[in-house]
Amino acid sequence: MIRNQVTYGEDIILEIYHKGFDETIGSRELSFAEVVEGKKLQFTETLVDKEEVLFEESSYKKEEGLLKTGAKMNPYNQQATASMIHYYSLEKPASLFELSTNMYDLSISIEAFEEINKFVEKYTGLKIEKFPEYYGDIFIYKSFELRMTNIEKYKLVIENPPSNSTIIVKFKNEELLVSTQIIEISEATQNLEVLCGKEFTNFDLEIYQKNELVYQSEEVSFMRRLDMRLSTSRTVDVPVEVLAAPIQLFVENEPHEMAIGDATESFQKILSNSFYKINKKLRDANSQNTTTFIQPDEGQIAYDLILQEVKKNSDELWIFDPHFTDESSRTKMIDWLRVFTESPASSINVVFHSNDRKLDIEQVQGEINQDRILRMRDSLNLTLWQTKRNIHDRFIFTLKNNEFSGITIGTSFNSLENHYYCITPLNHKAVEIILGDLKHFLTTDSKHKEV
Repeated sequence: MIRNQVTYGEDIILEIYHKGFDETIGSRELSFAEVVEGKKLQFTETLVDKEEVLFEESSYKKEEGLLKTGAKMNPYNQQATASMIHYYSLEKPASLFELSTNMYDLSISIEAFEEINKFVEKYTGLKIEKFPEYYGDIFIYKSFELRMTNIEKYKLVIENPPSNSTIIVKFKNEELLVSTQIIEISEATQNLEVLCGKEFTNFDLEIYQKNELVYQSEEVSFMRRLDMRLSTSRTVDVPVEVLAAPIQLFVENEPHEMAIGDATESFQKILSNSFYKINKKLRDANSQNTTTFIQPDEGQIAYDLILQEVKKNSDELWIFDPHFTDESSRTKMIDWLRVFTESPASSINVVFHSNDRKLDIEQVQGEINQDRILRMRDSLNLTLWQTKRNIHDRFIFTLKNNEFSGITIGTSFNSLENHYYCITPLNHKAVEIILGDLKHFLTTDSKHKEV
């Protein structure tokens, strides 16, 4: 058998055995290690004789069964079904857990525990984060692998099916069961063709030997067509005077589409594209947005979040900041205009309020005309909007093919490095409503100038 052991500090925190690989593997000595919270976390893989292994002594409970392909505790994932024997242990590793008043709790930080979970999954294949109570237990696995090919829309081919077996195939079109085929295999055969008679998108497969289930796989599908939207990006170093210099902007270009495989009927493509966008809007509308809290001297975090919006491949980019043209921040204003005008958006709009302490729209244009970088651009695609009344909140919005996104910023662009504030993403519906209302406001309470 092959033995996988994961140790943390002095404890064996997980032990896994794989049957049936002795002849194909030969000798085996693997080891990988990391340090987590000052202790060595190590994975080792070796060949052992089954006579050396005793499980019952440390176990209070044993369970046996079959794990279908893709099951969380199947180390072979989608590659094979796994017969599993699981020996439970009541004594959990002290390096991970501590027992207090008949309850286990973590003896390490949650961050360290998550790091160990990822390490275990990486080297053993087990999604142990779903079952942390299995630490300290022992597993024995034996795989059952089956190869299948889909030659035509109505036919499935199973390579080298086991003799003296019963095979049940349930053909489905998405979730609709369209056909069930039961085949008895008495002798070894190289390729078994299973005819569905109807077009199918996926299938479930079970194999029985001596009335025992030995293989199970659900919702197996083959890629008949692959639609891809490929986009490239260009890197722009924006020279700035007082911001972090230089600001590097990765600008997305317009994606192009390509397809591999069978042609998709036009109405199917229309439905697929349409409902992809609709579902995206529904997900956005119900998403739990994550607010980022920015502290003084964390301006770079704010820059990164702002640049994520600016670089999007959009038709329209809107910037709202009532203090954008403050007299005391002319240099920062120009720096940000250099950044905004590198956006791929065909329409870039900056909205600000003007009074005695702020530049008006003509003065801003004068600053642009004098700037050594901006005046060299062939086209800025920039429109300046000056409002009579103050729009207090700061926003960045993008619009592309009726898809909206954006963020709200708790301070002005000229003070990102100095204040405590939040940056919060806004979902599609919120941006659609807010931007629509603000555009209406601009028609009655502003003047604008294309630069």
